[in-house]
Amino acid sequence: MPWREFGTTADTGIEVEESTLAELFKTAAKAFTELSTDITKLKPSKLMRIVIEHVGLDYLLKDWLDEFLYAFEVYDILPVNFKRMELVKVDKDIMKIDAEVLFAEWVRGKHESRTEIKAVTYHMLKVELKNDMWHGRVIFDI
Repeated sequence: MPWREFGTTADTGIEVEESTLAELFKTAAKAFTELSTDITKLKPSKLMRIVIEHVGLDYLLKDWLDEFLYAFEVYDILPVNFKRMELVKVDKDIMKIDAEVLFAEWVRGKHESRTEIKAVTYHMLKVELKNDMWHGRVIFDI
């Protein structure tokens, strides 16, 4: 499994390891969904474009996951797959992610409810390249 969950005091976190940065971001999004429900029971039904720019990969990952938290809280949809994803350096410090994400509707009572994520935190937030593998870590307030 390219990601694992770890517990912290009153929160939960994920660590992701992938060979490419794009795969790290995709896996983190799928881990977000898996923490929330059984992803295998969801059917993709909505394609949305997400474009985010931020200084640094750490903050870009947080903003990326915040997009999914917002979509879940407001529209009851969760990311399940990706049609397209581009990660590009805009300038010296700014990174941009441009992706087409397939979302599935989550229905209370029909779909399993696992962990209720309240926020994506800055605590222990990290994205780094080590030994030709991308590593990411994020903690969720639950």
